[in-house]
Amino acid sequence: EEKQSRAQEDAAAVIASLRSQYDVLDKNSAIQSTSRGAASNIGASIGSSAIGQAFGRAVGSESQSARNQIVMARPALVSAIVRATGMSAKSIDSNAELKLMLMTATDPTLDIQANKAALDRLEQSLVSGKFSPESNPAPKPGAPKPSVSNW
Repeated sequence: EEKQSRAQEDAAAVIASLRSQYDVLDKNSAIQSTSRGAASNIGASIGSSAIGQAFGRAVGSESQSARNQIVMARPALVSAIVRATGMSAKSIDSNAELKLMLMTATDPTLDIQANKAALDRLEQSLVSGKFSPESNPAPKPGAPKPSVSNW
């Protein structure tokens, strides 16, 4: 119980760090946002493109550093979720909803509203225990994989 509580605190710390990095991008208008106009969002989109990020790395921009830290936080977030929920990495990989939240929460090329919504949902899900192994049992060996015909 204490170990799981510590792991939940670790997950919360990673999520807080991600929020902080997204705030840096938002402050610098370096991420698309529904609260800014087209010109600002086009500039942010160019900055988050492969060429824009290469330029940001070359000049050592604060925004590119924030993007790098967001991407580098992904393994730490997965590790904290594994410890906090008791799920295996394979279980996380097979949980489509959690996988999508992780990808959205750690993708600085998406708009800030999507990123923050994913962080909020991830945090709420961890607190509620939604992603515990009991609520997401692993598929039994030999069980058919989900498909449109057997939903």
